[in-house]
Amino acid sequence: DGLDQALFVVGQSLVCLGAGSDSTEGRVLWQLALPVQTGPPSVAALGRGGELSILLVGADGVVYAVR
Repeated sequence: DGLDQALFVVGQSLVCLGAGSDSTEGRVLWQLALPVQTGPPSVAALGRGGELSILLVGADGVVYAVR
C-alpha cells in the first residue's frame, strides 16, 4: 500500500502498526499470537518472487517465518 508500517514484539505477540487517519497517529493493523517469546522481527525476501516474510527466532531455538 506504500504506507509506512512498524513491526515489533510485545510479550508473545507480533504487532504491526500503521498510519492512522492522519499523520499524527498510528493504529494497530494486525497482531499475531506467537507460541513462544521471540527476539525482534526481521524482514527478508525468502523466495524467488521477492515477496517479503517476517522472521523471528524463538526462545526455543526455532526460526519462525510469517508470510
